[in-house]
Amino acid sequence: MSLRARLTLLYTILVGGTLMIFGLTIYQLVSLTITEQIDQILEQTASQIISGIRLNAVGDLDVAPDAANLNLATNVYVQLWDRDQGLTASYNLSRVTDPLDPLARYTSQPIRRDVSIGNVHLRVLSVPLSISSRPAGTLQVAASLAVVESIQKTLLNVLVIGTIIAVILAAFGVSFITYRSLSPLESVTQ
Repeated sequence: MSLRARLTLLYTILVGGTLMIFGLTIYQLVSLTITEQIDQILEQTASQIISGIRLNAVGDLDVAPDAANLNLATNVYVQLWDRDQGLTASYNLSRVTDPLDPLARYTSQPIRRDVSIGNVHLRVLSVPLSISSRPAGTLQVAASLAVVESIQKTLLNVLVIGTIIAVILAAFGVSFITYRSLSPLESVTQ
């Protein structure tokens, strides 16, 4: 293998590796940022609903009228489970009577998890509700991850195509530069 080919290969690998590391870093940061924004929306919604929850005369959870009139985004879903694990209230869910996150329904502290219900991927925040340190139920707030998945897919395509184009351009550029740089050495050798 000639010196020119070795230099071209070396620089192309360096450029490709650097772009791959940069691309993976950007991909992770974008995914993390979007997930954090979804978590903030879930926490704000949960706080808003919790502020409207009261106990009725029997000691069961009762949702105040203010909480029932929430202006939820179309991709945010809410379920309120009482201490007997009965569904007390549900928002933006018409026919879903199963818990959004069955495993987190019995949690003793707030928990966030990504779950799949059929083909739908959700980010679910489960918040235990207690009155005077007595368990009263669980609030589950979820948001669809369809937007996150769409952004990740688009970003991945852009990064892969951009990296391939950049590596090809780098290979041609380095090949041209090494040819021009090494041509005097080749003429001296001859």
